[in-house]
Amino acid sequence: MLAVIVVPLTARGDEARGLAQAGSRQGQWAIVAQASADDDQPSDADRLFSEAFQHWRRGEYPIALEKLQTALELYRQAGDRQGENRTLTGLGAINDSQGQYSEALRYYQQSLAIAQEIGDRAGEGVSLNNIGFIYSSLSQYTEALDYYQQSLAILQEIGDRAGEGGSLNNIGFIYSSLGQYTEALDYYQQSLAIRQEIGDRAGEGGSLNNIG
Repeated sequence: MLAVIVVPLTARGDEARGLAQAGSRQGQWAIVAQASADDDQPSDADRLFSEAFQHWRRGEYPIALEKLQTALELYRQAGDRQGENRTLTGLGAINDSQGQYSEALRYYQQSLAIAQEIGDRAGEGVSLNNIGFIYSSLSQYTEALDYYQQSLAILQEIGDRAGEGGSLNNIGFIYSSLGQYTEALDYYQQSLAIRQEIGDRAGEGGSLNNIG
């Protein structure tokens, strides 16, 4: 099950956002890759998915994409909706990290549809956040805010405090980008409080940087 929220840790320009995004994407994919590797009897699709993650870590994006596309076909043939979901997320993450936002959005929207279909609320929250991040990267802040707020509501509903802190931070970033600094500060402070509460030192540092 997808369980990691993707967050921009700073609000200090495109370069900082890109660095935060890359690290967060890798963290997210590492978890779903590990979930695949931990299966009692990994399938060929699971193996390809895990191999794709390793290629992505080495910057071998064409190979990673090829393996993911094959894994996706196998998951679909097997009717494995969770496997299909995480592979779509991986495809979205690679395209996202390469600046291929239209392709990334297409994959994330497919992932969202599956999460909603199978009742995976955590996965739904992640997909909504990922879509919000794409719109943010495209400077379509109204759309980004809508998806981030939907993600936040789900994360609060399921009690995902780390995800909630990240989502609040994302919303703060949008308000800052819109020049609505009072609203941005409010969300950044809420994010900071949660990150301090759960002992997320890296996230706390990001929130403090945003507030500063």
